[in-house]
Amino acid sequence: MASNETLYLINKTLNHNLGIEVYTPPSSYWLGLLTDYPSQTYFQEMSGNNYGRAQVLWSASTNKVAQSSNTIQFPIPSAQWADVFGYAIYDAQTDGNAMYVVGVDRTFTPPLSAIVMQPGAISIGDLF
Repeated sequence: MASNETLYLINKTLNHNLGIEVYTPPSSYWLGLLTDYPSQTYFQEMSGNNYGRAQVLWSASTNKVAQSSNTIQFPIPSAQWADVFGYAIYDAQTDGNAMYVVGVDRTFTPPLSAIVMQPGAISIGDLF
């Protein structure tokens, strides 16, 4: 699956590279689960039932791909969450801006326990 930069990030980096505005990357990144298949302009984040984003750290990119470098853990749901169609990388724990969106190869129904992802489980960049 290819990751897509959102229009927010495309505009920020393009304006920065053209000298129109200074863009400072965020100091932390947060992984959100999406309940509809994402595109650059449309994505719907999970909500309710004790859902919250999980912090993600990154390894240096190689061959145009960066991978998560930490164990990522979401909170335990208080009731069943919706099916997951993808994920987004945000610049804030709540609210903020989505920077990348990625669809998953197969949708899945989250368990009623904490979702834990091992280092390397999340990739962004040119994934073809």
